[in-house]
Amino acid sequence: MGIFTRDDFLDLLAEIAQHLPGRWELVPFPLDYNWGGRLVNHEGQFEGEIIVFSAGYVPLGSSCEKMEIRGELPKNEKGESPYIGYGKKMPAIDVSTSKTGIQIAKDIERRFLPAYTELFKEAVKTVRSQNAYYSKRDAMALQIAQIVKVDEDRISDGKVDFYRSPYHVFNETLAEADVSDDDVKLTLRLSYRDTLDVLKYLTSRDRG
Repeated sequence: MGIFTRDDFLDLLAEIAQHLPGRWELVPFPLDYNWGGRLVNHEGQFEGEIIVFSAGYVPLGSSCEKMEIRGELPKNEKGESPYIGYGKKMPAIDVSTSKTGIQIAKDIERRFLPAYTELFKEAVKTVRSQNAYYSKRDAMALQIAQIVKVDEDRISDGKVDFYRSPYHVFNETLAEADVSDDDVKLTLRLSYRDTLDVLKYLTSRDRG
């Protein structure tokens, strides 16, 4: 029997994909010496699940006997995966490359997918909640930017920099709005007279 090559490794991953529930696409790692790839699920209740197969660094002309199988969680619009919780670990298993694709697929279904799928479901809910928060926050920040006539590119993570506002009342060295949920932290450096005007306006609206 010849040496187990990287092409053999990728063929094994393709065979595994055929025996897992769903419709999985194989995306090999780009570097020849870093054996591995991702299977991405494009079908079913948990579309978007990603299983990562890695044998690590394999010197040219060498082979591998084992590979690690682990999962990836979905990312929010900022490209961040959610925190899975204190004391929790991403599930991972090691399998022998001497097994057939159908044998490894059965190992994955039995030893890996139940724990990974549970974490994936929780992560999807978290990501949806985070994206809804970011969408609302950014819409509020945009409204503020439009009022002070600041370009949208001056908004970053819910913060609106007033530096480019054409209104001279905003001091160029310190003026911003930081939007968080339904609250806004407004930082201004004003003249004494402008400060009095702002405070008078705010106190006039006090219905307490």
